[in-house]
Amino acid sequence: MVASETGQSICLWPRTAVELSASAPPRVASLIELAALVRPQDQEDATLKARLSTWDERCTGWLPGFTAQHRQSLAEVTALHSRRPGWTLPHGMRPTLPSSTLRRANLLLQAQPKRVWLMGDVDCLGVLLAHHCDVVVSHTDAFHHAWIRHEAERAGLTERLTIVTEPAQVQGDFDVTVFQSGPPAEAHAELALALAHTRVGGTLACRLRLPWEEWLIDTLTGLGLRPTHYEREIDQWLVPGPFVVDGGQDMWLCERSANLVLPSLAADAADAIRQAPYGVLDLDNLAAEKLSDTPLERFAALLAAAAPLAEQTRSLQHTSGHQVLCWYDTAGHGLTAELRREEAHLLISLLPFSAELEYVALWAALHALGDEMTRVRPLRTRRMSAQHLFG
Repeated sequence: MVASETGQSICLWPRTAVELSASAPPRVASLIELAALVRPQDQEDATLKARLSTWDERCTGWLPGFTAQHRQSLAEVTALHSRRPGWTLPHGMRPTLPSSTLRRANLLLQAQPKRVWLMGDVDCLGVLLAHHCDVVVSHTDAFHHAWIRHEAERAGLTERLTIVTEPAQVQGDFDVTVFQSGPPAEAHAELALALAHTRVGGTLACRLRLPWEEWLIDTLTGLGLRPTHYEREIDQWLVPGPFVVDGGQDMWLCERSANLVLPSLAADAADAIRQAPYGVLDLDNLAAEKLSDTPLERFAALLAAAAPLAEQTRSLQHTSGHQVLCWYDTAGHGLTAELRREEAHLLISLLPFSAELEYVALWAALHALGDEMTRVRPLRTRRMSAQHLFG
């Protein structure tokens, strides 16, 4: 696995199934067979397409009339996503359900933009928007660049969609700029770019997620910016399989006002702590047939095979009905996983938090211990706009 620093792109499956299976323990190799493997362009994965449609039906049921109103558009986005050639994680971004991608597109198009800048795109959102306006995509990776470019060519939209590899290549002002929360240093840099290239009166759109939404919301409100629209739980994350994680991200939209001065990023001890928060993943209703032998050993083996950095330490403790795994990589990022067999529950604590390791841990846990009935508890943010929700 290729090493990755914070903000760098990593590939969850950079090798073929045969190569990855050969490097994994025998009892793990049979699990590495996902739709996340590289496929030829234009080849739809029929199984993935059907499962995406099923998940969309389940996850949009609370939106009255959404599926009926957008049935044709959902079918088109689902077909597009079924041609996804693989799964990578540039800058901690997450692939989402077709319905989530369509909801973001509809929300951004309400501003009737002529030019949109997407700082990151792993769902071909830029292609959806390019049907209505000019789009620039940055902060992604070569893997997604090829997919987005091919889909734009397929739709005859190459003149309306531009892909850049460096933010310095971006020129002019935009009506809508989309960026995302992340470690304060990364979020500060993206916010500075957004302010520099969004016209006064234009729309700043931020995708917010745990555990970094607190810093960014405080920074935005400190600039005097207030949301004109706040869409809670707009994103449902996809984990290869596919499995779905509820409540992955919110979206904050606000008007870019004049005379905004972004303060420099503090570099004190408290800020260092905020840049390395903890994260928690709760998985319920684990598959009973996968809990009878050594489930955390299988989980650890998958984790070691797919993690962005090499394994440094691993320890496993057993008691009656209770197992605890402690796993860390060579950079000091790691997790503790606590399995309770009787409750069919797994608690994963990531400290210090790593977005890349979080995603790999979700994948490894779902495939080593879960099935289609396993549920990841929603990763809801602690804010609704600028207001605290939970204490």
